[in-house]
Amino acid sequence: SFFVAAFGSDRIARLSATQPGQVLSRVELSSTGAGATADPRHKRGPRGLALKAASQRLYVLNRIANSISIIDTANDKLLKEIPVGSNDPTPDIIRQGRGFLYDAKLSGNGTVSCASCHIDGELDALAWDLGDPAGALVTNRTVLPIPIPPFSLTNNSVFHPMKGPMTTQTLRGLKGQDPLHWRGDRTNFTHFNGAFASLLGGSALSQTDMNAFRDFINTITFGPNPNQNLDRTYPTNFAGGNAEAGRVAYMFTNYAGGLTCNNCHTAPPGTGSNGGIIPANALQESQDFKVPHLRNIYQKLGFDNTPGANSRLGFGLTHDGIDSTLQGFLSRAVFTNIRNDTTIKNNLAAFVQCFDTGLAPAVGYGRTVSTNNVTAPAVTADWALLESQAAATNIDLVVRGTVDGLRRGLLYNPASGTYRPDTATLPTFTRAQLTAKIQGGDTLTLLGVPPGSGQRLGIDRNLDGVLDADTPAPALQIARTGTNVVVDWPLAAAGFDLEATPGLSPAAWQSAPEPWEILDGRNYMTNASGDAGRFFRLHWKNAP
Repeated sequence: SFFVAAFGSDRIARLSATQPGQVLSRVELSSTGAGATADPRHKRGPRGLALKAASQRLYVLNRIANSISIIDTANDKLLKEIPVGSNDPTPDIIRQGRGFLYDAKLSGNGTVSCASCHIDGELDALAWDLGDPAGALVTNRTVLPIPIPPFSLTNNSVFHPMKGPMTTQTLRGLKGQDPLHWRGDRTNFTHFNGAFASLLGGSALSQTDMNAFRDFINTITFGPNPNQNLDRTYPTNFAGGNAEAGRVAYMFTNYAGGLTCNNCHTAPPGTGSNGGIIPANALQESQDFKVPHLRNIYQKLGFDNTPGANSRLGFGLTHDGIDSTLQGFLSRAVFTNIRNDTTIKNNLAAFVQCFDTGLAPAVGYGRTVSTNNVTAPAVTADWALLESQAAATNIDLVVRGTVDGLRRGLLYNPASGTYRPDTATLPTFTRAQLTAKIQGGDTLTLLGVPPGSGQRLGIDRNLDGVLDADTPAPALQIARTGTNVVVDWPLAAAGFDLEATPGLSPAAWQSAPEPWEILDGRNYMTNASGDAGRFFRLHWKNAP
């Protein structure tokens, strides 16, 4: 037999190796043993399995709960659940709302969820025809962002219940983008509550739960656009075009009737959409559509509708995914003035593929600097680039590695041009001083992180106001339990290792070889009392 993790339903299944599809048993990972009952606020989200056959143990990595469930495979029973680490930084707004995206038990048959199509809050690269033959026409009154002759600023948009095929849209970056959907036919995110019944076959959420779901969705943002330059400028040679020239054309070139792309598709720092709903006639489309954002266009260009071609994606651009290239889209009749200008189309296509997502491209960019490369021009340039991006508030710059042989975290302060270490016992360092440390044998990794996250990621992991290296040493407790001796200490004692030695003169400290477990927020290690006498200590891994 073998095991399968069901992320949506919080179950582990044992499947027959000889009878395909036969489920031999199921193990519920819910802390309440809820069975078929949905529990989105306490969802586990199993995503990884590790089997230790000799010990009859299956270890399950729960992505949403940030925990490990331990299953006894002798009887397929859940034994316990332990946290992955000593500190979980997940904000409460995410804890309370994330499960509603993934919980398949909210559906009628317990097999699908919002994430079945919006995979991890993203898209599935498919188009769905979700029209309702029994539905009714709906009229929304909206205001056009600009006058588009012969249409007035005030416009009545009529939505037909048979909407036709439309590609799945990402759930990233929805905050402030109301109304939603291709046609703008959802006033806001909570307006999707009916989909739990109409699409998933379950029941609508309570208003409290739907608000929690919305609040979580509003935290999901786009990652950096990998096509932008690291300094957040636009390349002049990309995919056959000049993205910087394309940005200028996007802002100022009239494609028809005195209109520019930027009139409706707001340029960065805008999202690519001003939220307006444009009449079908103005678009030369079959129905009214909301101006779509442009922050993930670069992810939608794997479709090739050339006869006999191979495609990475089954659908392309626009609501129905019919266009495979931006140049093809810009060749439509509505683009009167530019549809036959190859240079402008190539430049516009390059710019849109490099469109700023709202998160700087230097976020996530890192450099490991050692004695071997500290003076290399490329490393020096990258270090200066990351500092300049921090000064522009595009990133926070954190540093991890060793200083004088001890592991340290540091946070860059652009105002002073210095790096603050994770302890108040050390002064700040300049880049020149850190360079000298590296030349003396230290190794440091520079990393751009999202603005506002540097304190936590660099020097204060739990944001308690006490720097990481200044956190007081935990108390180690030793007690006899029956015939055993039990050693325990707080789970929150990150960076400490349990060491043992048979004697103190001389001491030969080594990591204690016995396994320990986590119970009620503490680490426990049981040492048989029949063993030879030993001494124990908690040793901070940064100490000499």
